[in-house]
Amino acid sequence: MRANRVFVLLKSFFSPSRSEAYILIRVGLSSFFAIFILNSIIAIYSIFGISSQLSENIAGVSMARNAQVVLQEQVMAWQNILFTGNKFTEFQSNYHKFSKKSDEVQDFLFNLRLQYSDDNNISEQLLRLSILHKEMTSILSRHISEMEENNFSNTYMKAILTKGMESNVLDALNDMVVKIEEFSHKNSIHLMMRYMLFSFSISLFFLAFVIIYGKEIGRRLIKTNAILETLVQERTKEYVEANLSLQNEIKEHKLTQEKLLSSKLEVEEKNKLLSISERKYRHIVEGTSEIIFTLDENWFFKSANDAIKTELKINPDYLSSYCFVDLICDEITDTALMRKILIEKLEEAKREKKILKFNALLKTPNLIEPVEYKIKIEFIEIEGESEIIGKASKVSDSKFLDAFISEKCEYMIRNLLFEADSISHRITDNLQKYMDKSEVNLIRIGLREIIINSIEHGNLNITFEEKSEAIMNDRYFSFLNQRQNHPEYKDRRVRIEYLISPTKAVYKITDQGKGFNHKKYMNNELLKDNLAHGRGIAMVRNIFDEVRYNFRGNQVLLVKYLGDDDLKQVNDISDSIQEEQVNAEVS
Repeated sequence: MRANRVFVLLKSFFSPSRSEAYILIRVGLSSFFAIFILNSIIAIYSIFGISSQLSENIAGVSMARNAQVVLQEQVMAWQNILFTGNKFTEFQSNYHKFSKKSDEVQDFLFNLRLQYSDDNNISEQLLRLSILHKEMTSILSRHISEMEENNFSNTYMKAILTKGMESNVLDALNDMVVKIEEFSHKNSIHLMMRYMLFSFSISLFFLAFVIIYGKEIGRRLIKTNAILETLVQERTKEYVEANLSLQNEIKEHKLTQEKLLSSKLEVEEKNKLLSISERKYRHIVEGTSEIIFTLDENWFFKSANDAIKTELKINPDYLSSYCFVDLICDEITDTALMRKILIEKLEEAKREKKILKFNALLKTPNLIEPVEYKIKIEFIEIEGESEIIGKASKVSDSKFLDAFISEKCEYMIRNLLFEADSISHRITDNLQKYMDKSEVNLIRIGLREIIINSIEHGNLNITFEEKSEAIMNDRYFSFLNQRQNHPEYKDRRVRIEYLISPTKAVYKITDQGKGFNHKKYMNNELLKDNLAHGRGIAMVRNIFDEVRYNFRGNQVLLVKYLGDDDLKQVNDISDSIQEEQVNAEVS
């Protein structure tokens, strides 16, 4: 509607019934208005330009007057030097002021030369004034030096010699200030005339342009009016066609809506089936005694089934405040170290997207004693997002444990601390047939300590001091990783041989390191003085009935008696150790 009004207004303004003279007047008035606006803009621009130039001129005059003031202060400092005589403190102050003001005068003269570099006359006079001032300063400075050498005895003579010397410089500077003011005034007048001439020329140009081309502009606008009428008719025809097309689209949309309604019924039916399936899945998950849970990237619980409440006594309302790693418990060894090892393995499994299985003791503030669980952690992708899903099953007696009699086995493990923990569970599982779980747990912990010692101090050749320093600086795992990848140590392995019978449990652990002086740790008196270094050995000696090292110190035999049977099978395993000790002592 508004476009139609504009069209009608233009049509009436440039109607063919109007005379061309009338149209030309209208165009002329419009052009005059445009010229008025343009002249206003030019005037504003001129005012800003004149203002900027006047600011520069005022700044130049101000700088010249400042030079006068500073020169007067320099002369005053010279006179004060003559009057103070041999008063050293006042002399130093006046001399410093004399030098400082001299430099400031030169700076003002230099800046004035830069500002008026376009005017050769003023620039040359400023240069001569600068040279004259330097000569005066040089002469006065020489007189000051001579007075100082003569202990100011010739002050009166110097005052007579230099009397009126500064007048030449002051007069020259005063003349220069007058010339700068005159130059600035003339420059401002020239600038104003130049802007006015420019504005007047622009006005004449546009006025001539309007008079010459006004008639042609009017005719072209009339022709444009006819073209616009034709376009309006074409657009009206297009709108009618578009209306018919829109009606057809509405019919198609109704058909689509009916199809969507049918699809909605199908989706509701599928949602119903999905809801039934979800209830079945929830019944399975919530009905099991295994703890099924999810973790965030910082190993805090996100969700869990009801088993976490019955098994670990954790209130589901506060589940997110519990960190899975903090539940790991080890009542004898360094729990913090075991948790760090576990975090390293969890991070590695997360990076490689592999399943992690291990046994661990879990304890919460609401449990009296820790409980051993078989734990499985899996890292999966669901709709583009990473999920960490875990399952914890309480370790129960094997269904074949009642049928177990004895076993003998041998393992070769890598230099990984996590494998030391896992293998310690494996090689002590069947001891539950002959011992209480608490005793089995002690043996497992002792074996883990010996295996870790074989890895750290044996295969990886890490000294106690190196380990202590790395732990204090919180870089132990990076240091351990360097040793594990070192060409000299990376291919070394720890051999574990063991025998379990109804009467005894025998374990032989051998590393490929250079060994150590085990005798001082086997002496109870020496062990008291080196408790920090031999804590693992001391613990193992309290757990096992026999602890024997070979001569080299890279192999240990651990024996735990379960009955009163003879030591025949123990001696069979220990023969190799005794033979190696004998050969070493003979050599």
